[in-house]
Amino acid sequence: MSKSSSSLIHRYYLILKAHYFFSYASFAAFGPIMNIILRSRGLSDVEISYINLAIPFSVFFTNPLVGFLADHTRRFRLIFNIALCLGTILFIIMFFLPSIKAYNIHGGLYQTDTMEYSLNFCANKQFATKCALKSQCGCIYQANCTSLIMRKNNADMNISDKSFNFNFTMNSTYIKQKHKNVSSTDDNEHAICEINYRVPIEKYTKDKILDSFDNKHVLSSSKSTKLAKCDVKCSTDHLCHGSRFPRQTIYVLLYAFLIVIGLNLCANATTIGTSIGFAALHRSNLFGRQRVYGTMGFGLCAFIASRIYAHFKSDYIYIFMFVASSILTVIITSFVHIRSDKHNTEKSNQDDLSVIEELNETSINENEQKSKPKNSPFKICAILPLLKNFDVMVFLATTFLWGTSYGGMDPYLLLYIDEISPCVSHSIVGYMSLITSTVEVIALFVAHKLIKYLGTKISSILIFIAFIIRFTGYYFIRRPYLLLPLETMHFFNFGILYVLIAQQALEI
Repeated sequence: MSKSSSSLIHRYYLILKAHYFFSYASFAAFGPIMNIILRSRGLSDVEISYINLAIPFSVFFTNPLVGFLADHTRRFRLIFNIALCLGTILFIIMFFLPSIKAYNIHGGLYQTDTMEYSLNFCANKQFATKCALKSQCGCIYQANCTSLIMRKNNADMNISDKSFNFNFTMNSTYIKQKHKNVSSTDDNEHAICEINYRVPIEKYTKDKILDSFDNKHVLSSSKSTKLAKCDVKCSTDHLCHGSRFPRQTIYVLLYAFLIVIGLNLCANATTIGTSIGFAALHRSNLFGRQRVYGTMGFGLCAFIASRIYAHFKSDYIYIFMFVASSILTVIITSFVHIRSDKHNTEKSNQDDLSVIEELNETSINENEQKSKPKNSPFKICAILPLLKNFDVMVFLATTFLWGTSYGGMDPYLLLYIDEISPCVSHSIVGYMSLITSTVEVIALFVAHKLIKYLGTKISSILIFIAFIIRFTGYYFIRRPYLLLPLETMHFFNFGILYVLIAQQALEI
């Protein structure tokens, strides 16, 4: 019974399928949400952009080296497990790094000549929108103030009034008005000043503030009297802040280093995972049937992680699922059966071919001497005629568009979603991953027949139209749930395009 079950497992490559499922699931648990987590840790969008810029270049240079090492040592499983374990350790370290610390925004509570009160401060352009967009998920604007009005006690001693705090709201009125002539603060050296805000105090809050002053008759009605100095912040720390604390650059660099190296190791592991597939299969054309389980694992794990996050509201969910999936991947990969006779078969085939080559060596040399030109250095001009071929141009255009779209769009699309609808951004990421994975699996199964039926040119046109629809929707649509139907274009943008590029590369 055990022999039959073992034979069944090896016959259908169940362990290899599980390897791809969990290896892609491990990245899906953390990868799609990575940029949003970095933003929540206090990194700016510019810093996140530099990190995303460095990743592909790092992978470009290290992937061939790791692949070369794996192919020559034949230690596919060992190198894969080492790369994945090191990447997991780096991500764990990164996840427990402290957030980037920053000062609060300094402002003041002022009384105008009309006996009204306003909170004046200077901040960046995003202050009025970031916390306001997250109001539905608990973000509020806060002001912690210390009175500047002096009161007299029976001993005729001047004592400062007590501190008080209140919450306030921001709306479109404050966003549109740029108060350039407001004396918002006297010592605001830690502010990031782009717009001077003047927030009128509501009646309920105003009464609460007045109760904080023991002698209300000392409140002057002169123009722009500063009653209190205030620290302005949001209940969500990373959304509203002034300049950073000293020596925070080291943490930014540490985040960047751990992310770049960690993702680089995961990408190397993915490449070696492909080599594991070809080394385990007895026919290379069976690879796609195993690899498709990786796409399934990616979509399911990303969706499940987003659903669990919606319940617990903790980023630790992602690192826990990432570590759990990585451990399962390492265990399963250790049991993948590598065909040891494959290398020997290739070696014997090479020996047989060498005998044939020796028999024909003389005639080949004679033909080469006749056909070989006097000057035989490689000339780039030999490639130029290919550029006149329409199919070659279509191939280059689609490949370039494919790379630039996913390389330049994916890292920032999720940040954009977090910008316009931060309360549901994690859920949207999960749904998007599930939809793209589903349509990609369908596309990979029908791509060959569809391309054969439509032809290369019509298929390429449909792919370009799908890109246009997708990009246009991303630009104009402001409701994140309406972006989900656009993800069905992934059927053409990845599934059909992937197979089309592979076919065109073989033909060229």
